[in-house]
Amino acid sequence: MTPKLTAEELMQALSLELYEEEQLRAKVSRFSKTAQLLLITTIISFVLINIFLPQTLVISAVLVLITGLVFAIAHVNKQNFNKKFKVNIIHKLIQLRYPELSYYPQGSFPLDLLIKANRFNAFRGLNGLNAQDTIEGRIAGAEIKMTEVRNVTGLNRKSMPAQESSIDTGIFKGLVMSVDFFEKDIKKLENIMHSTAVQAQIKALDEFWGSYPQITVTEDAYILIDISLIKGRSFLEASKKDKLFNSSYFEGLVNQLDLLLQIPVLIKEELDKR
Repeated sequence: MTPKLTAEELMQALSLELYEEEQLRAKVSRFSKTAQLLLITTIISFVLINIFLPQTLVISAVLVLITGLVFAIAHVNKQNFNKKFKVNIIHKLIQLRYPELSYYPQGSFPLDLLIKANRFNAFRGLNGLNAQDTIEGRIAGAEIKMTEVRNVTGLNRKSMPAQESSIDTGIFKGLVMSVDFFEKDIKKLENIMHSTAVQAQIKALDEFWGSYPQITVTEDAYILIDISLIKGRSFLEASKKDKLFNSSYFEGLVNQLDLLLQIPVLIKEELDKR
C-alpha cells in the first residue's frame, strides 16, 4: 500500500470542502447556542410566571414547547452536520489517500465473526450492534473491514443457565477490524501475530488510543483486531476544538488510519518470509 497524499496535501486538496464545512459548522453552532439560551430563559420565565401569574400558565407552557422544538431542531442540525462532514470530507479523504478502500458512514460488522474475538468469547452470543464508519477493501492482498462500534450487547455468559439467556449487557465501545488473507494455516498466522513487528504495531495502537488492543486468529483463519475507545475518544470525527482546516487535525485522521492499515501490510511481509 503506497499512500498517495500526505496530511498537508490532503488538507489542500479538500480546501474548498473544508471552507464550506467551516461556514456550515459556524451557523449550526450559533443556532445551537441561541436555542440553548432561549430554552434556559423560557424555563426560568415559566417558573416565575407559574408563581406570580398562574392564570397565564397555558400560554407559558406553549412557549416552553415551542422553545423545546427549536432546541430539538438545533440538535438535529448538529447531527446532520456530522453526517454531511463524513460524506464530504472523510469519504473524499479515504478516496484520495487509500483508493483501494471504500468508506460508508453507517456501521456494519457480522456478529457471528465479532463474537470469535477473545474479548467476547465468554458470552453465549451477541444480540445487537450500534456502529458507524465502515471501511473495507483490499490491503496487501487481504480483504479488510473495520468499523467503530458504539455499543454491542451480549447474551449472558455461557456458564449461566439457559433460561437467563435473554439478559443483555452493553459490553463494548471501540474499533473492530477483520483481516482475511485466505491463509488456512492457523498455526502460521498465530505465530505471525506474536512476531516482533506485529506486536510493535499493536503497542503503537495502544499508545495512540490509550486503550488495550487485542488480536485474535479465529478457527476459520480470520484475524480480528479490537480496540476499546476510552471515554471522549472517537474514530474519524469532526474536530471539536480546532478548526477543520488544521494540519494537526488532519495528521490525527491519517494516523488513525495508517496505524490500523499497517497491520495487514506487516502480516503480509511476515507471510512472505515463511
